[in-house]
Amino acid sequence: SQPPVILTNPQSASILVGSSAYLNVVAVGGLPLSYQWQVNGTNLSDNGRITGSQSSTLTLTNVGTGDAGDYKVVITNLYGAATSSVAGLVIGLAEVWSGVVSGNWDTNTLNWWSSGSPAAYGQGNWVIFDDTLSGTASVVLTTALAPGGIILSNSLSNYLFSGSGSLTGRGGLV
Repeated sequence: SQPPVILTNPQSASILVGSSAYLNVVAVGGLPLSYQWQVNGTNLSDNGRITGSQSSTLTLTNVGTGDAGDYKVVITNLYGAATSSVAGLVIGLAEVWSGVVSGNWDTNTLNWWSSGSPAAYGQGNWVIFDDTLSGTASVVLTTALAPGGIILSNSLSNYLFSGSGSLTGRGGLV
């Protein structure tokens, strides 16, 4: 019989605070295969928010910033062990565009709402462009920005992005 061989490693992800994360591995080898997920080198166990800590799919619900880290899984059987590559999980806060001060998207201007208060954009945070804006929908990129992800959830507001700045990062466009 064969030791475990990983066919598909878990993938890194960038997600929003309060959402769910799913990490999956595909392995073959002599049965039975045993799984143990780890974060930053510490074994995980199932609790109210974590399920699948000893299966091929790890699920974390209602994630918080403390859930960010490097995840991997160790798979064992009677013939050996295999460890997956690390999947980084980035958890971001969300800021909602208001555009009340100006159209500038930078790290200084209070053009965002966060936790019910005006805020400046924080690098790495998720950003949301929706229909709740009370200012301009013309967004000027003034510098290099690296959001955790961008959510466009608008049906009434037509956003226009311009400027000499740039958008980079590991996050996605939703």
